Amino acid sequence: MADHRHHHRRDAGAHGDEQGGEKPNGKANGHAAPQGDGQASDASAQQGAPQQPASSGGEAQDELQAVRDRHLRLAAEFENYRKRVERERSESWVRAQAELAGRLLEPLDDLQRIADFDPATTPAAALHEGAEMVEKKFLRALEAAGLEEIDAAGMVSFQVEATYRALRKGFRVVEVPIVFTDRTAGQSKMSRAVALEAVWRVPRLRLTALRGKL
Repeated sequence: MADHRHHHRRDAGAHGDEQGGEKPNGKANGHAAPQGDGQASDASAQQGAPQQPASSGGEAQDELQAVRDRHLRLAAEFENYRKRVERERSESWVRAQAELAGRLLEPLDDLQRIADFDPATTPAAALHEGAEMVEKKFLRALEAAGLEEIDAAGMVSFQVEATYRALRKGFRVVEVPIVFTDRTAGQSKMSRAVALEAVWRVPRLRLTALRGKL
């Protein structure tokens, strides 16, 4: 009987140990559940947070390279345009010179014929008339090339009108200082008529320009 009780108690203790051993495992399982919930919450928080693009630096470099390429392309196009304009301007200047030379050939030929006349046998009136005809041809040729005659009698009026016409054509006028020395011989070219012409020609030029005839 004693041995049977002893074994029974031992079995009971072993059974109690097995039950007691299950409790720590149960407790461990009980603590594992909250840890799983925390990991799910962290994952949800990470999904809800704004994501930073990983390739932002690469996109900036691509955009910068595109801007550089566009700038280089525009610079190349402008350089080609500048060269084309210079080439066309040069060709236009060459054509204008050729056209002017062609217009001057006929009056030059007429002038050569007048020079071949014998003064001993040719009347002076005929030579004078021929020279006037050649002068008119020269003037027509120059007017066809875009030149205009300035009918100023004095140098001052001529300079004033030439400067005014140049400014209206869009040219840039630059003054070059000149140091005049006192006259020691001869007579001055400045007369009362030249001074009066310089006075009235300025308003006349303005009125002519307002009428659209200049």
